[in-house]
Amino acid sequence: MFQGNCPKCKKSIPDAYYKNECPFCGAILSPGIISTNSGTESNVKNVTTVEWHPLIDLTTTIKDRTLRQMTDHFLTKYKDQIQTIPPSLSGFHHGKEATTEDHLRRTFWFAQKCAEEFNLSPDDRDILLTCALLHDLGNYEYISKERNPAEFQTLYPTGFNRSREAYYYHPVLSTFMIGKYMLELPTHEVNNKICKVAMTVASHMSHWFAGFNNPCPLPKTEIERLLALSDYFASRDEIVIEE
Repeated sequence: MFQGNCPKCKKSIPDAYYKNECPFCGAILSPGIISTNSGTESNVKNVTTVEWHPLIDLTTTIKDRTLRQMTDHFLTKYKDQIQTIPPSLSGFHHGKEATTEDHLRRTFWFAQKCAEEFNLSPDDRDILLTCALLHDLGNYEYISKERNPAEFQTLYPTGFNRSREAYYYHPVLSTFMIGKYMLELPTHEVNNKICKVAMTVASHMSHWFAGFNNPCPLPKTEIERLLALSDYFASRDEIVIEE
């Protein structure tokens, strides 16, 4: 029988498990089409794996393959930042969330509830859930503990430094990063859903910067408003998620 390796723990696992989750570490594995009629490796076709990242259990619920692949790409690239950067560098906000991973999980939960409550179409649901996981992309390149603090505007009590660009411009930087990713895709992989994701994340701060020469657009479409709402709900300490 053909066996593959788990992308997280690297252990060899039988194809019977390969479509679901690793029996050793529990990592969710990317769906693949596996044929083992004759028990030879040559019969294995179109097997795809996703490198482990801390939110892989959420990305598997995104049905659109292109959006899911893009989300996995960014969450894998920035998995260290996601697991270490606090959602509030000052420590004054996001009391329910210790790391960016916690914030993205809470935002995703509220986005799912909004998608259900407002009866979004399957496509719009995928767009909203993708935005919930990628809306803070613009932060990750501009927050650090290791780089020279002189390069940054503010040193926060949490020990992290952040530049002016990340504070005011991180929503539009997220848009830029998604747009750059889209431009590097083969033409046949580009679709309007990626464009909608790029445009939606730009307004997720909504009126937070009102009165501060807000450089970001305000939400106008239903999906933009629902993303801003999900992000806001996630940040509120008084809101407790009980399953």
